Amino acid sequence: EMQAEFQQNGLTLELRGLEDFRAFSPSSHSARIKALTPIRRITIVTDGLTAAELIPEMVKMGISGWTRIDCHGAGRSGLEGGLAAGADQVRLEVITVPEVCDCIIEYLRVRIMPVRHVTACVETVDVIRLSAFQPQGSANLHHVH
Repeated sequence: EMQAEFQQNGLTLELRGLEDFRAFSPSSHSARIKALTPIRRITIVTDGLTAAELIPEMVKMGISGWTRIDCHGAGRSGLEGGLAAGADQVRLEVITVPEVCDCIIEYLRVRIMPVRHVTACVETVDVIRLSAFQPQGSANLHHVH
């Protein structure tokens, strides 16, 4: 609205960084405050091969980054299969917006979990800059379908 008023008067108004501020109310005229913003952290534990396949798929879905941590452990299927000593695993962590998180979880549920050993969980975490975790323009949020 304000941009249109500026344009009518031969001026330009460029707003930057508002996505990093939280509104006090749903109104578009609401005051905004710099505050922590809730977002999702997905943690995936799997073997190295599956992790290497998941990363480019999650990038296509819109993640802005990922962390890979080599670890050692055993899940239910390993324990039931007599591997109490565990095996080398990979822990992937991704912080992303809820829409991308939902897409990744659906992809895991439909395409990966039926054929691979994967443990995944989602937590809500607070971040300082929401804009650092929003998908880029080429993200495919309908990747599973």
